[in-house]
Amino acid sequence: MKDKITLKGNGSFYIREGWLTKGLVEIAKNPELFSKKNNEGADALGVGSAMSKSIRYWLLTAGLIVKDSKLSPLEYENKKGHFISKTGKYILDNDRYIENKDTLWIIHYNIASNYREATVWNLFFNIVGEERFNRRELESMMENELYKRTYGEKISDKSLSNDCAVLLQMYFDDRKNENPEEKLHCPLAELNLLSKSRNIYSRNEIKENDISSLAVLFGICGYLEKTGLIEENGRTSVSIEKLLEDEDSPGRIFGLGRIVLNDSLDRLEHEGYLRIDRTAGLDIVYFEENSIKTREEVLKFIYK
Repeated sequence: MKDKITLKGNGSFYIREGWLTKGLVEIAKNPELFSKKNNEGADALGVGSAMSKSIRYWLLTAGLIVKDSKLSPLEYENKKGHFISKTGKYILDNDRYIENKDTLWIIHYNIASNYREATVWNLFFNIVGEERFNRRELESMMENELYKRTYGEKISDKSLSNDCAVLLQMYFDDRKNENPEEKLHCPLAELNLLSKSRNIYSRNEIKENDISSLAVLFGICGYLEKTGLIEENGRTSVSIEKLLEDEDSPGRIFGLGRIVLNDSLDRLEHEGYLRIDRTAGLDIVYFEENSIKTREEVLKFIYK
């Protein structure tokens, strides 16, 4: 088993427009926002208790808040509760209303690469190879994969079905063109990772103009962190094939094809973030000792 899995942690709610902004604003002021004495954040956030729990879940899963005050860039007098993360602080300071598409890619990468807290999301983007499927087929694929990874442990069909439905709503929002006052739209639908015709969903391959080179670099660094490939006191290297095909790679999580990934790498090399060696068919990406190697470092350039 890869790690602990989580199903239905979202409480049947996908991320809605304005939720993450509200949560970041309030957490920056009060680490006990989600405590019982504060009605688990429902009053401050202006939502019901079930939605408040969902907002907390998505903030944690996207890496925008943390449970350890030592991991926060802010100084909190109260050391109990939830605290804004370094990523959350960058977004709150520079893109509070999440209008920068790079912010959406950051949130997407952090969620979809989080096997422990967003298991269905992680498996969908890493494992599901089918280009076209309906919801029932997706549930069946997920059930089969979880059966293998949990060594036959019984999985709640209802919870699995819920997560599959929420995932599809997040990345293809049927209601985004309805009454804008209701704000039911999920911002991640703007990434165009899924399309739908009748009851059939299709995976979209991302084009060059859909994603910035810095967003791709964020995904590369996330992959380096998760795989433990970073050499702190020396050169870090990784093959382009791994960045395209491995679990939690930008190729998998962002839906990048070989051409778009190579074009992004070429731009990043031109801008001095990395070096590529394609001699003798090596296709290796190098990061020198003082190069950017972590997601946190990339944020400084995305929001400069």
